[in-house]
Amino acid sequence: MFDGLLTGVVTTAQGTQRQLHLRHVAAEDESYGTQPLLPAWQAAGLVAPWNPARLAGGVAPPPPPDRSLLMLALLLFLAAVLVDRLRVDVAAIGRRLGALRRRGAA
Repeated sequence: MFDGLLTGVVTTAQGTQRQLHLRHVAAEDESYGTQPLLPAWQAAGLVAPWNPARLAGGVAPPPPPDRSLLMLALLLFLAAVLVDRLRVDVAAIGRRLGALRRRGAA
């Protein structure tokens, strides 16, 4: 075996994941065996033994996106485009406000 940075790529129906793993043989050789808490984790349903048939079976499709979040995203996008297209002159607004204040003070 060798030391170094390893890349693992897993592609499923839910997408592709790329995981990096820094492997150091000496650190892995210092410990051996199975994690003592593994039976408790399995009893709690946190982990399960590897089962390739489970992956081959149908994976539930992801839930549809929330329409209210889509509308909010569209609204924010359109507001950003509107602000960008207006090209508001901040200096001109400041001059107008100053003129209004002078008129109100007189």
